[in-house]
Amino acid sequence: IAGTNIINGPFLGGNFWSDYNGTDTDGDGIGETNLPYNSGGNITNGGDRLPFVAKQQINRCIVISTPGVYVLATNIINSNATICIEITSRNVIFDGAGYTVDGIDTSNTYGVYVNNSSFTLTNVTVKNLSVTDWYHGIYYQNAQNGSISNNTVS
Repeated sequence: IAGTNIINGPFLGGNFWSDYNGTDTDGDGIGETNLPYNSGGNITNGGDRLPFVAKQQINRCIVISTPGVYVLATNIINSNATICIEITSRNVIFDGAGYTVDGIDTSNTYGVYVNNSSFTLTNVTVKNLSVTDWYHGIYYQNAQNGSISNNTVS
């Protein structure tokens, strides 16, 4: 059913569960893994096939090491970090929400770095982001089946 749900996603349905550990692999706010959710066996008939997944708000440079949807909540300006947004997990959507990750124009720095030396990352999306003043704006290494869309890098 189309409409706006309680987490501002595009579909109606489901519930928010504090202990649901599935992943939203397509960024619509509804979990696609570990279904149907049965609340640790407390739902004995069926289960929730549309559990909501909270989007995690980001407001600083960070390492993203678990699957999920991450949304930048503010501009990060004049960061002196070597890597501002480091993604080391599969099944991550990083939505810049139109905000900027800004560095200080130093060599060998990364605005967004997608890499894990232990295994190949899959399904990592970086979108809706402005990246400025980094040696490498958005850099994928040891990754496949990801996407980079609607970004501005300078």
